[in-house]
Amino acid sequence: MSVLLIGESGTGKEVLSQFIHENSMRKNKPFVAVNCATFNEKKSIWP
Repeated sequence: MSVLLIGESGTGKEVLSQFIHENSMRKNKPFVAVNCATFNEKKSIWP
């Protein structure tokens, strides 16, 4: 299951996401945090 946390800067989204990951069945797999603010409509990670 994927989770998307949204909120203002500095509200602890990454801390909460790490807590969720560490208490999930996937805790032994890599944790990847993505800062979506770095993306825009003209710049995409997909070709």
